[in-house]
Amino acid sequence: MLSPSELAARKSKNADLLAVAEPIMEELYRFVARSQFIVGLVDADGYLIKIVGDPQSQIGSFTELNEGNNLSEEVLGTNGYGTPLVTGRPIQIHGAEHYCLRAHYASCSGTPVRGPEDNIIGVLVMSGKKELTHLHTLGMVVAATNAIHNELKIRNLAQQKQIILESLSEGILVLDGEGYITYLNPAAARILEVDGNLVGRKLEGLGGKTNNNFMQIINRCENVTDELVDIDLSGETVKVSLTLRPMNVAGRNSGMVIVVSERKRIRQIINKFVGMTARYAFSDIIGKEKSLLEAIKLARKVADSESTVLITGESGTGKEVFAQAIHNASSRREYPFVAINCAAIPRELLASELFGYDEGAFTGARRGGNVGKFELADGGTLFLDEIGDMPLDMQVVLLRVIEEKNLIRIGGKKSIPVNVRIIAATNKNLPQEVSSNHFRADLYYRLNVININLPPLRERKGDIPLLVSEFASRILGGKVRVENDAQLAFLRYPWPGNIRELQNIIESALATSDSAVISLSVLPENIRLAINFTEIEVPVRSNIIPLKRLESDIIKETIEMCNGNVTLAAKRLGINRSTIYRKMGLEKA
Repeated sequence: MLSPSELAARKSKNADLLAVAEPIMEELYRFVARSQFIVGLVDADGYLIKIVGDPQSQIGSFTELNEGNNLSEEVLGTNGYGTPLVTGRPIQIHGAEHYCLRAHYASCSGTPVRGPEDNIIGVLVMSGKKELTHLHTLGMVVAATNAIHNELKIRNLAQQKQIILESLSEGILVLDGEGYITYLNPAAARILEVDGNLVGRKLEGLGGKTNNNFMQIINRCENVTDELVDIDLSGETVKVSLTLRPMNVAGRNSGMVIVVSERKRIRQIINKFVGMTARYAFSDIIGKEKSLLEAIKLARKVADSESTVLITGESGTGKEVFAQAIHNASSRREYPFVAINCAAIPRELLASELFGYDEGAFTGARRGGNVGKFELADGGTLFLDEIGDMPLDMQVVLLRVIEEKNLIRIGGKKSIPVNVRIIAATNKNLPQEVSSNHFRADLYYRLNVININLPPLRERKGDIPLLVSEFASRILGGKVRVENDAQLAFLRYPWPGNIRELQNIIESALATSDSAVISLSVLPENIRLAINFTEIEVPVRSNIIPLKRLESDIIKETIEMCNGNVTLAAKRLGINRSTIYRKMGLEKA
């Protein structure tokens, strides 16, 4: 016989079993109480932990039927409580079939109770006078234990789902058909900065009118996948990813499941949408020539600053590789790297690509609007490739966004703050473009805070063997031999397409070669002819204007336009007034 404290501890140990079994035992007892039956439950060790009914008044004075007694077969011999624990099967012990003489007057129908993993965790028994028992009694007990087993499995599955849902970094909300919250995991409460005790209340407001877009999407009750929306939390506008799945039962709206992801998850979504990620680091840049090493040194030095970087150089010199390496060496590396080619997007679409648009901004505008590249890059880096080809009217807007760190979507009225580091690149001579009025001087000076110029491949002849070996190894996965005459042709060819052209030539040569050897015969004709060059021929341009002279001309012209007002001229050029005096060689009056 267990002591009261020992019995309480054993009941606590079997709390899940008792929580499920007790209502079923009570229901079962209501059917058999008039027939003087009782319902009992033993645990996996044979201890009677629950009995419904009064054994003494209903079936006799068998004192062993008290909660806390051990009714296992080892203690009591063959009986309806302990024997099913050993056999693992339902059994009916009738009269003299009991080992204990004092139980010969009774009949016990016992069935093992199995847990969620089908292990035996107890036995459910109906006991009564032997003359009142029939075979149907055992059938009732079997049905009851099946109900207990199924409920335990459901509860276990629900507990597992609860653990999973509460451990997710994504926020999960479940609404019923009337919009009331039926479930809210801790992540959702944290991301949306709401009270975790919102179950039974409606999801409304989340800060008021600034979150209309968020609530509009929810109220439409349509399938939404990874929709980027703004939410005003604690006075700060932040982005979350919203996924929504309506639940329809028999054609009726039964509610919805809402998944919200916080800002840290946005990077993956952005990569999915724009197909861009920063893969390269400085260690991926191949070369030992001094001009390249100096460019790498400067890029490393400014990588973790907030300064705007302008990367210049001919097409194919690796400007985007440098931009990605700078991003990955900066404190913004955990945030998005978003690239846009300003020359590849039609003029009429460039503004919407950069700044996004609101719903209804123009005919054909996407429902709910669209997020621009600036917003996608928030917290990270925006790479503006071929910036020299950006239309003049767009340059004005770009300059304002860079200066103010705020934008307004096309067709919108709300000012959206953006925290973006700008890296621009061009193969054009921007000072000359400024001189010819094809590029704004103020934008040029704003972008040209840190200038990194990448040398063309013809000025890095010592790096060509390294690059050939690296590209060949990437393609074939092993070493490749380059014959001497092919190597000589590589060194003498002027490489107008730079590194990109070299990489394509290597890929073509290996595809047409019968072995891991690059010979002169597998190279294109223009490369083969280069073996006869005595020196690399570089076209010389005679119309290049020295930068110092160009700056001086621009400053003079701006001062004249401002009627001699140096302060206004400095503001328009985006530089300090002292800088104008210094560059003009003047002393401040």
